[in-house]
Amino acid sequence: MKKSSKRSLTILSIGLFIILIIVLYPFYLVVANAFKSYSEITKDMLGFPTSLHWENFATAMKMMDFWNAFWNTLKVTVMSNVGLIIFGTMCGYWLIRKSNKLNKFLYYLLLGAMAIPFQSIMIPLIQVMKVTGLTGSHWGMSIGYWGLGCPNDSLSGR
Repeated sequence: MKKSSKRSLTILSIGLFIILIIVLYPFYLVVANAFKSYSEITKDMLGFPTSLHWENFATAMKMMDFWNAFWNTLKVTVMSNVGLIIFGTMCGYWLIRKSNKLNKFLYYLLLGAMAIPFQSIMIPLIQVMKVTGLTGSHWGMSIGYWGLGCPNDSLSGR
């Protein structure tokens, strides 16, 4: 290996290591401060914890009702994924097997829906869900996810 390529490889490695430290430093702060007491955080936020305070996790779990939130998330995730698998598979099968002008139009419509960023449809989606009575329930949230994810699932086989 040439001397100049070794030097450039070393410089690249040092640069990537510096970027790695910059990216991982906030994660260190979160983990280190999670095990400190409040007074210890105010005294030395950047240092290592002197003793491990596991009660911080129990307090956080109790304050946010963690197990209820976990159960709700699990229900919505399972319902959403099962629905996406069923409807996305059926839509994809139909688009692949039937070749006509309507399916071509639907294909490009679904393809175009994938190009729209979620941030631009977030508020109209919530308004439509309110009008149709889908807010405030696990089923409503799952149906909303079906509508957002179906273009991705139905076109993934093409």
